[in-house]
Amino acid sequence: MYVFFADISEIPQDKILLEKYKALLSVRELEKLQNIKLPKKQKEFLITRTLTRTILADFLNCTNKELIFENSPNGRPQLKNFAIDFNISHSHNLVFLALSESKIGIDIEFIKKRNYLEFAQRFYAPEEFEFLNKLSPEKQKEHFYILWTQKEALIKALDLSFIANLNTINLASKYKFKTKSFLLTQEYILSITHPKILSNNSLQIKKIIPFISVCNFDEYKLII
Repeated sequence: MYVFFADISEIPQDKILLEKYKALLSVRELEKLQNIKLPKKQKEFLITRTLTRTILADFLNCTNKELIFENSPNGRPQLKNFAIDFNISHSHNLVFLALSESKIGIDIEFIKKRNYLEFAQRFYAPEEFEFLNKLSPEKQKEHFYILWTQKEALIKALDLSFIANLNTINLASKYKFKTKSFLLTQEYILSITHPKILSNNSLQIKKIIPFISVCNFDEYKLII
């Protein structure tokens, strides 16, 4: 398993570099990029596609043009011509990509204040809501995001419809996947679902600015 991410806020607003990113995109992706009106969302889409294409091509030792993408019936992106699984998640300024020879799901969420119990009552299983309801406000915030990211990562690994399955996926149930959560830089919670058990030692995260730099990232810790 391999995990990579890019911080959109750290990507230089360099016209030559951004044109280099755009040159990687397919005609369909370029059309989609042009139809995005908000500059921040446009850059997020461009960086996501660039990160995905450059990492996959490098990992598979192929050219960018050899990558043929398709969507599953539930809209999950996948490769048509290579036997490797990947999953993408983005929140706030971060875009994450996970690769594995087995099915994998990943979700990253920026921690922000919200009415956790009201949201949990609508979208979580009754046992999960009761669990949160018994916690202190600070613990509610942390475990709300642990549950949210773990449920979304599992839904993505299982290739299910997100909205239809958010409150039907119960993390107390037994699945063939193992899900672990990590705190990143005190601002994000990351969850990864994979058949193998994860730990701090077994997870390696690389931070990337495509065509510029790659470095190991260690500002995270295992929560649960």
